[in-house]
Amino acid sequence: MSAGADRRMAVLEVVARAGAFMIEDDWARDFSLEGDPPPPLAQSDPHGHVVYVRSLSKCAAPGMRIGATCARHWFPAEASGPHLRRPG
Repeated sequence: MSAGADRRMAVLEVVARAGAFMIEDDWARDFSLEGDPPPPLAQSDPHGHVVYVRSLSKCAAPGMRIGATCARHWFPAEASGPHLRRPG
């Protein structure tokens, strides 16, 4: 079950006012049983405060861990940090 459009936009405004970032994990997009799922919050985010995370493992290759992260180009470099980057 997902929140209505008004509530979703209100969440985006709260995040923007706080100057925070929100991680949207959209793992179940391909498994919607109630018709078309609502668009990702990241798609409706005019401020660029939503970091969109998507897993392809459950539908494409359950034995492999495949995913993607999408963020605006100005997303803070500190958020990825050297501890998350591969050496070399």
